[in-house]
Amino acid sequence: MDFYGIKHTKTKAVFYKAVRKNDNKYVSNHNSSFEYIIGQKKQETCDENLDEDCGCGIHISYLS
Repeated sequence: MDFYGIKHTKTKAVFYKAVRKNDNKYVSNHNSSFEYIIGQKKQETCDENLDEDCGCGIHISYLS
């Protein structure tokens, strides 16, 4: 995380999500039924398999 400049502590990290605006709602580019509400936290079970390119969970990125 330090390599990518991700702000973090031992228990929390800040990541980013690209979304699109649809009918005044912010939704996932991948699944428009997945809505993001500003200020609301999202929690998902993530795929821990490091060999999987695209597993389950929220698709996130670092700021750059």
